[in-house]
Amino acid sequence: MSKSKYEKVSIEIQRRIHDQIYPPMSRLPDQNALAEEFGVSRVTIREACDRLAQLGLVYKQSGRGTYVLGDVAAHGDEAPESRFNGLTELRGEQHVTSDLLGFNVAMPVL
Repeated sequence: MSKSKYEKVSIEIQRRIHDQIYPPMSRLPDQNALAEEFGVSRVTIREACDRLAQLGLVYKQSGRGTYVLGDVAAHGDEAPESRFNGLTELRGEQHVTSDLLGFNVAMPVL
C-alpha cells in the first residue's frame, strides 16, 4: 500500500531533522514554503507537522511557527513523552518563568 502525501512529507522532514538540516530549536520553513517545495497543499503540510508533533519531533506555536525539538531515532525506543524535559531545560540559560495574573473561584451556572 502506498503512503499518503502527508506521510511522505513527514518522512522527508524527519530525515532532515535526523540529518541536522533542521537542527533542534530551529524553526521549520513556513507552511506555504513547504507546500510549494513539496508540491502539496497547506493542509497536507499541516497534517505532516501534526504527525511530527505526535512523534515528539516538533512543537507548534500558534502564529509563530513550528520548531524542532530533536530526533526520536537519537533516543532509541524511548517514548517521546518520557524524554521531554520541559522548556526550562531545553532553553538552557534562557530561563522560563510563569506569573499568576489572576485567580477566581466561582460556582458553576446550572
